[in-house]
Amino acid sequence: MCGKSNQKDIHTVTLQLPLNLRNHFKKMRALIVFFGLLLYPILLLGQENGTVSELLREAQGKVYSQPEQTEKIAEYIIKQAESDTVKAHALLLLSQSQYAQGNLNGAAKNILEAQELTGQNEDVGLNLQILQFAIKLMRELGLHNVAQHYLSMLHSLQKKTDSDSATQIAAIMTQDSAAVRLQADDYRKAESLLLLSRKEFINLKDTLALFENALLLSEVYKNTSRLGKAAVVLQEELDKIAPKNGGSFQELQLLCHLGEISFSEKEYETSIQLYERTLKLAELFRNNYFQSKCLEGLSLNYLALEDAKKFYAFKQKTGNFAALAQNDRNQAVNTVFNFISDSGNQKIQSYRDSAYIKIYMLLGFLGLLLLAGLMANHWYRTRAREYNAILKFIQPTPQAKEPEPEPEKLHSEKSSIVPEDIERNLLKKLDAFERGTKFTNQEMSIAYLASLFDTNTKYLSEVINRQKGKNFNSYINELRINYIIEKLKTEPVYFNYKISYLAEESGFSSHSSFATVFKSVTGISPTKFMDLLQKRKESA
Repeated sequence: MCGKSNQKDIHTVTLQLPLNLRNHFKKMRALIVFFGLLLYPILLLGQENGTVSELLREAQGKVYSQPEQTEKIAEYIIKQAESDTVKAHALLLLSQSQYAQGNLNGAAKNILEAQELTGQNEDVGLNLQILQFAIKLMRELGLHNVAQHYLSMLHSLQKKTDSDSATQIAAIMTQDSAAVRLQADDYRKAESLLLLSRKEFINLKDTLALFENALLLSEVYKNTSRLGKAAVVLQEELDKIAPKNGGSFQELQLLCHLGEISFSEKEYETSIQLYERTLKLAELFRNNYFQSKCLEGLSLNYLALEDAKKFYAFKQKTGNFAALAQNDRNQAVNTVFNFISDSGNQKIQSYRDSAYIKIYMLLGFLGLLLLAGLMANHWYRTRAREYNAILKFIQPTPQAKEPEPEPEKLHSEKSSIVPEDIERNLLKKLDAFERGTKFTNQEMSIAYLASLFDTNTKYLSEVINRQKGKNFNSYINELRINYIIEKLKTEPVYFNYKISYLAEESGFSSHSSFATVFKSVTGISPTKFMDLLQKRKESA
């Protein structure tokens, strides 16, 4: 009995052990599932944060080379982000990408929102980037009071940062002071401040700030007639950027500045090549401001090269893009004003009070801009009329026909001084006089001509004024200029003569009087006229 009982107990234990283990495993599995469900959102959130960080890095790397891509990534992050810091970072990138595309209105709106989100944020690096870009954009829009407000915020941030960040902020503020001095034409002080900040940025290895520094420094050199030095500064930056990031917005800016310098140095062909490269990038980025600037530069180059056709073609395109850029700029200014007006931030309350003044200033600026545009338009139309007037002198002159013996047509209104038969007689004599060369006599005067015509000076002066539409001196001078122009067109040897000889040949007593009268008749100097005529003959 005892043996059987032991065997039964052993058998029972053998059956119970697997059952206990199974229960234990069930409990363990339940715990694993519970903790898995608990950790899953955390892991998912970590994965999401990692993805967002990667997207932000990708957008940052493309902000000035592929701004459209950055814009799309930033907009996606803004929609998905739950953190104000992430959203503010995305808004900064969106603003920078829109700035590169010439969308100042969008850039202003998004940088203002980014700054508002980081008001209580402890991320010093992000705050610094946002304030730095906001100050630059406000300066560019001419909103210096708003820029000064952000500058004071940057100064407050400086007190809360470590030594490296404080040094960087100090350098940014110094560079901003240099930009203000540059706008005030205080070039000596601007240069001093820029060189000072440049040393700090080199130590900090802040490449973006160094790029902005180079642009400002080149402006100082350009405005102080140190064009070569300006070109060197810009070319050094271009050499840094082009191999790494060719086709970027930064390259676009550098090429545009180099184009301006080449034009100032009268290297027109080089300037045209630089502007054409810039224009391609501006078109790629759809940047209306830089497209208008490039087209304006090209038109000025072709004006200098006296290529009227290309000048007018580019000038017409310039107006279209300039209007779009100006409209966007005006909208950006209005956006800033509206944002300030609607904001509950008490720190910018003072700017609300001056909003109307700023609007009136803006309207005044627009009025001046419109006036400048009208004046420029008038100038270009005048130049066009002058060019068309020149063409009539360099067109081949048809062979003059002998006048028919029928009577001359008199001015519709009869003279109250000169009898009609005498007037007809004088007109015939003037016609013969014009076909001769007696007007080249340096002693020619109205008294002398009246004696030749057997009349008095009063009658002769009246007939010339009424029938020729000019006074005696203008009449004689125009005959002399037309005479020498005909000689230049028909007898190539006259191109070898000095201006003083041409003056004497046509009846003028001095080189200076000849040049003055020639320009008043044709609109250009004798030398330029001869060059144009020579080129036309060579191309014919």
